[in-house]
Amino acid sequence: MAQKDHFQDDFSVGMHAFINKAFEESTTAFSRVIGQDPQNRLALVSRGAAYLQLMKLPEAQADLDRAIAIDTRSAKPFHLRGLIHDRQGHTQAALEDFTRAIERDPNYGAAYYSRSAVYTRLGAHDKARDDIEQFTLITEKNVADYAEENNVWRSHHMTLEDGGIADPMHR
Repeated sequence: MAQKDHFQDDFSVGMHAFINKAFEESTTAFSRVIGQDPQNRLALVSRGAAYLQLMKLPEAQADLDRAIAIDTRSAKPFHLRGLIHDRQGHTQAALEDFTRAIERDPNYGAAYYSRSAVYTRLGAHDKARDDIEQFTLITEKNVADYAEENNVWRSHHMTLEDGGIADPMHR
């Protein structure tokens, strides 16, 4: 089996374990990927997220710091690192990372939600309200986009059914 296939297998095992809340297994699988490719940003972010779930905050932060050093354009590692800072009581660092996540992806609703929680605790209710409103708009847009995509797919499938090409049972 090619080395790339091993990476893919290990990454898939890690994601499957993460989804099933088997975070120790997840970190082990992602560690295998990182062991073979220390610059694999996605594996670093994923293992960092698993460490965060295990409350292994120093390990999580180290992975996220490495991922950010590899590529500063992604919002997710900043958001996750902000969650670590928040759990450690480093409020200003958390706000900075949530803001960095939003700057990188203005449609990353989770960062608005997390930042609003910090603003609420700080008594900055206007800022918290603004972030919750933005989170709500993004969520509503995502739901509408999903519904539209589903309608387009269903319409296309029904056209194929009418032509005898698709099975109605798979709609």
